[in-house]
Amino acid sequence: MSVKLLSCIGTDKHISNPNLLHHFIKYYKNLGITEWAITLHTGLEKQLNNLAMFQEILKEYQISYQVWQGEYNTHEREQMH
Repeated sequence: MSVKLLSCIGTDKHISNPNLLHHFIKYYKNLGITEWAITLHTGLEKQLNNLAMFQEILKEYQISYQVWQGEYNTHEREQMH
């Protein structure tokens, strides 16, 4: 059986730290997760450099992702994957 991990990760500096993403990925890989549906969310245009750090980490682990820029909306998020 395959389990896909679905996650929307905020990348703005006041929400999240890119260093935690390494821990997150390693933790779930150790649990056997091999399929990922990751959305990186940034609500602030001036924080795109922080978004780039998250993108580089996901590329390092060869995990594909989507980028969502704008105000967070749960219903809109549910339609993405």
